[in-house]
Amino acid sequence: MTFVDWNANHPFYERFVLDNCDNRDVFNAVVAIIYSMAAELKVFDEDNRELVEIWKAIFSSNLRTLLS
Repeated sequence: MTFVDWNANHPFYERFVLDNCDNRDVFNAVVAIIYSMAAELKVFDEDNRELVEIWKAIFSSNLRTLLS
């Protein structure tokens, strides 16, 4: 099972998740992408945990910059 804990303070959440709650097509596409990414991250073992954390931090930072 994959659980996603949304960062409600991130611009992506505000501009894509909240702003598209009424647009089911966009909302479902965004949720599908996020869950797919989360599920993919689960395939890494503990030996790669640091790499995954670095990748998530860089991805989040870049996304925040692009949405600013």
